[in-house]
Order: sequence, then C-alpha cells, then structure tokens
Amino acid sequence: MAAAELSQTAVLVVDDNKAERALIVRALHSLGVGNLREASTRKEAISHLGRFNADVVLCDFTTDESEGVIFARWVRTAPESSNPFVPLILMMAKPSVQEVKDALDAGINEILIKPFSVKAMGDRIRAVLENPREFIRTDAYVGPDRRRRDRPDYAGPERRRRGYR
Repeated sequence: MAAAELSQTAVLVVDDNKAERALIVRALHSLGVGNLREASTRKEAISHLGRFNADVVLCDFTTDESEGVIFARWVRTAPESSNPFVPLILMMAKPSVQEVKDALDAGINEILIKPFSVKAMGDRIRAVLENPREFIRTDAYVGPDRRRRDRPDYAGPERRRRGYR
C-alpha cells in the first residue's frame, strides 16, 4: 500500500499523553494519513467511534490507567460498538508476558512496542489493512484469528469451526 493509498485511511489515535499523541499524529501525517481523529480517554474514543468510521485504531495500553485492553473488549463485544471488526493496534511500553496475553485475548490485531519507528507503525497499519485475519466469535473470545500462519504439516482435526464472522 503506497502513501497515496494511506491518504484515504481513517485512523483514530487514543493516547492520554498529549505529547506522545502529537508525535504519533505527526508520524501518521508523514506516512500520508490524512483522515485522523484523536482521543485522550476511553470515553472520548468511544464517542469518536460512534461518529467516525475509522479504518484502524491506534490505542495506548496505559490510556485511563491501563484501560487499553478494556477499550478493546468494549469495541469487540459491546452491543453499542459501531464497528466491532475495526483493526486495533495496541501501543505498549515494556509489556509483561501477561499484558501481551491479555491484549491478544481482548481482540487486539497487532501490538506495537514503544519506542517504535514510523516505519514499524506504517508496517503494522499496512499489515492489518492488506492482510486482514478471519474474525472469530466464540463465548470466550471475539477478535481476529490469533494464529499467525497455517501449518500445512498439521494432520489433526480442525479445532475451530469456520465462519464465525
């Protein structure tokens, strides 16, 4: 996806740190993203999602005292969520293994570890837009298929039914 194509991409940036949010917005502009909205709280982000048709959401893990995961669960499961399928990229600094697991269990598409480069951010955005993963909906999980690759050598039974979207 070229920069010209990213100009048509709508991105919501959710970060409670004004300076970090400004850096992310500046980086997105340098990637050619022209349609941006910003939110500093989970409540503000939810409000934006109701009025703004985001193609991608970049959300900081520590927004509202580590509520990035709560926000992701809301997007994926709340009846009021206007787009439960929107790609979610969670930005994290020094995450623990448990925090990464919690984020993936909440339905995050990708994780960006801080500090990250503009290129890394662009690569993650392109990945979720160009290679969307099948969406899974079960009693225990709602979000993109967490399996990163098919295993052609796997000979056992299929453990998931298809068509959860």
